[in-house]
Amino acid sequence: MQSVYAAVFASLILVILGSCASLPKGAEVNPLDLLSGGAAFYMRIPKKTDGELVERILRASAEHISESDAKLITGRIDTIYAALTRTKTSFSVEAAVSGNIPRRTAGALLLKSAQWKIETHIPEKSIRPYIYYASTGVSLAFPSPTIVCAANDVRPMLSAFDAHAYGGSLSHNVSDAVFDWLNVSGSEIRFYAPNPLSFLTILTGTNLNLQLNYVKGAMISDSAHEDQYLMSIEFDFNNKNIVRAGEAMLALAFGLTNAQTTRNSPTNITVSGIRINKRQLYKLFVL
Repeated sequence: MQSVYAAVFASLILVILGSCASLPKGAEVNPLDLLSGGAAFYMRIPKKTDGELVERILRASAEHISESDAKLITGRIDTIYAALTRTKTSFSVEAAVSGNIPRRTAGALLLKSAQWKIETHIPEKSIRPYIYYASTGVSLAFPSPTIVCAANDVRPMLSAFDAHAYGGSLSHNVSDAVFDWLNVSGSEIRFYAPNPLSFLTILTGTNLNLQLNYVKGAMISDSAHEDQYLMSIEFDFNNKNIVRAGEAMLALAFGLTNAQTTRNSPTNITVSGIRINKRQLYKLFVL
């Protein structure tokens, strides 16, 4: 089954080439401010750290997305911010993509395909209409020359954009903990899982019910092994009595033979030096 997440990014090839006329310039908007709260998993992916990951996301769901087209997009992208929620019966995603994005002709390109239709969204308490493109299970919008929004339903993201660009909003929908962890520069891939169970199950292939409040971490490229990352993960437990057993289960799941564990508090540990194959990360995106 093709990933909806991959489909969202595959369709960005059409947007990246341009767009229709823009609205009057408003305040600069942080892409993180456009993500909704309540997702199970959030991620920040700088293109310069793993262009292959971005290309895989783009190409996984559509045969007509060529390698050259995917490289064109990744050349325009700076960072992808994503919010994902997966259950046994559904999968939802939001993505706010920052970069240098031309906006002249995407409307015409999108309309070459009969699967896309033009829709208009006017946020509540706003007079500004936003054009977006909708297809089955995915919609796209480009509210500024530096941001592309992609989601199952992009309208909440457009409302958030309007509130920040023109309404003076300084708030964000994600928790402060998520915002502070992902709102950084640099080459690290960062992630935050308010719902750690589903994240760890996908990443390790094991059902690790460790009574965790959250999991957050960062990955950098392993200079000694091109197919690996070096990962550091912080685990916050809600029961100090399970921490020792949790460490043992994590060691088995990740194969932590060379990793180092630091006890930050009776219920919080950081495991660093984890070597993870890039394909394990790609599993998160069904690639």
